Amino acid sequence: MPFSNTSHGDTSHTHRCLHGTALPHLAEMFHRTADVASRRRLRSAATSTLVLPLTRQSTLFNRAFPVAASRAWNSLPASVRDIQKLPAFRQKLKLTLFSDSCQLNLAFDGLLVLFRL
Repeated sequence: MPFSNTSHGDTSHTHRCLHGTALPHLAEMFHRTADVASRRRLRSAATSTLVLPLTRQSTLFNRAFPVAASRAWNSLPASVRDIQKLPAFRQKLKLTLFSDSCQLNLAFDGLLVLFRL
């Protein structure tokens, strides 16, 4: 996931919602895969992923907070998602997003060098 303020903010709010420090109406938007009865037997139920809300139109509703935040949360490594304390989570999140961004930039620069040859 490339670094962006949106993904950082969405995942920080999602962490607060899942750990009970956010407003109740925000926390109700998220459902863990393990909490859904029809998905308890799936391998993903053993992870800390979230169920993606269904959307009807791909462009507008995919940008809605519950959808975008769930996608951003699910794209994080399990080592980041499983951190309980918010300050430690934010620190690891920034490191993860920044390192992903640097790898993407290096890969892009490598492609430019490849095409210049």
